[in-house]
Amino acid sequence: MIEVYGFAIRKYKKLASECAQMALDYVSQPNLDLTIKFVSAREIKKLNCTFRNIDKVTDVLSFPATNAKVGDIIADGEYLGDMALCLPQARKQAKQFGNSLDKEIQKLAVHSVLHLFGYDHIKDQDYAVMNKKEQEIEKYIDDWRKKDVV
Repeated sequence: MIEVYGFAIRKYKKLASECAQMALDYVSQPNLDLTIKFVSAREIKKLNCTFRNIDKVTDVLSFPATNAKVGDIIADGEYLGDMALCLPQARKQAKQFGNSLDKEIQKLAVHSVLHLFGYDHIKDQDYAVMNKKEQEIEKYIDDWRKKDVV
C-alpha cells in the first residue's frame, strides 16, 4: 500500500502514488508498502541538511526502510521506505527542463523508488545503471498512460 500525504492537490498525490506503484510493478515487487509525503521547500531543506549534511533545497529524498541492494527481492508486504517530494522544487525544475509538472512528479517518484531499492548515482557506472532503469520505467509508465487515454 502506498500512503500519500502532505500539501499537494489530490491530482498530484494520485499521480505520485500511481507512478510509484508502476515502478514497483516494473521491478516485479508490486506488494510493498511505502509513504510519499509532499513537503515544502523549507522542510526538504531541513531534511537534506539533517540527513545528508547538505544545506539546500532538493527535489526528492528517499529514506529506505530496508538494506536492499540492487536486484534484491523483498518480501511482499514489507515496508520499503519513505519519499519526501518537494512540489515547489518540482515546479521550478519542470520549467527549467521544459517538462510538465506531471512529468516532473513522475520522474521524481520513479527516481525515489529506485533509491529505495538500493540504486544510486554517485559513481558514473552506478549512474548509468540507475539512469537506464529510470528511462525503462518512465517509458513503461508513458506507454500505460497512452493506453489509458485512448
